[in-house]
Amino acid sequence: MQKKQIALKIFLAFFIIILAAPSYILGVEAGSIPPQNKFSKENLDQMLAPIALYPDSLLAQMLMAATYPLEVVAADRWVKGNPNLKGDALDAALKDKDWDVSVKSLAHFPQVLAMMDDEIEWSTRVGDAFLAQKDDVMDSIQKLRAKAEATGNLRSTKEQKVVNDQRAIEIEPADAGMIYVPEYDPLIVYYPWWYPAFPPFAFYYPGVFFDGFFGFPFGFAWGFGWGWCDFDWHHHYVHVDYDRVGHFHRFDHDPFHGNRNWQHDPGHRRGVAYQDQVTSSRFGVTNQIRTTSHRFSVQGLHSSATGGGVYSHGSNSPGGYSHGGGGGSNGGGDGSQGGKGGGK
Repeated sequence: MQKKQIALKIFLAFFIIILAAPSYILGVEAGSIPPQNKFSKENLDQMLAPIALYPDSLLAQMLMAATYPLEVVAADRWVKGNPNLKGDALDAALKDKDWDVSVKSLAHFPQVLAMMDDEIEWSTRVGDAFLAQKDDVMDSIQKLRAKAEATGNLRSTKEQKVVNDQRAIEIEPADAGMIYVPEYDPLIVYYPWWYPAFPPFAFYYPGVFFDGFFGFPFGFAWGFGWGWCDFDWHHHYVHVDYDRVGHFHRFDHDPFHGNRNWQHDPGHRRGVAYQDQVTSSRFGVTNQIRTTSHRFSVQGLHSSATGGGVYSHGSNSPGGYSHGGGGGSNGGGDGSQGGKGGGK
């Protein structure tokens, strides 16, 4: 009898510990995200339309880096302040930075990094969506790719290789030493657009002449360790190989190494509040969520636009903000703000 009582007490104590443990320790969420805090399919398709046709590995880096908006801002300012750092010299300098490896890798894509900084509120919302609704984000990207492929606007070229295995559409570099960044008009590429109240918007890079609705205006050499991350579209993961980034990343800055599925590191969040309480609790941060009055704590570090920006075809701007050539004015918090300026 005494042994049974002792065993029962041990079981009850263990059960109480399990109940009291934070949800992120157990690897599950404490609850579902309230509907008012979720990104709708309309929001996701509109928000992801400008980048869904980027090469897989670059797109994966952008989604991961978007979850660390302060580091994106800091990295862009640092890159702009050191324009002569290239190749091995850039890698060596990056080793001294304690940014997440996804942010560091974007230093090799300065135009892309600058765009994410110039549109930091859009970037932050993309990161929020990726953290809270990763499956939905990846499904939206595949949906957009399928639409573009069906219209004949997504296909293999001398710049990219498009692989459709009937379960997922992958986009890879076609050149053994170069990766090209596409620039396109989503309204035409995905035509006809299926959410008239949420028309897509386009990103146009400053200083780049672009004639047409789809092209590859610039590319980057990718001998620096390209391919250290990629999508597992079927299981909704981003796979990372940290062993391939040692030339620009020191692991005393980061506990992750080897091959693994990507995990968000709240330490690199730098205090930026999460979109909702569920996501905040999931990563061990309590009472830190954004409200309407405290939309983005990154706003104070937002660098000014450099002449590129967003071109919109109508209302409902990215992230609930209205942009015109990279600028912005506050709109609604739900992404349903009407009236948005801009121009090519």
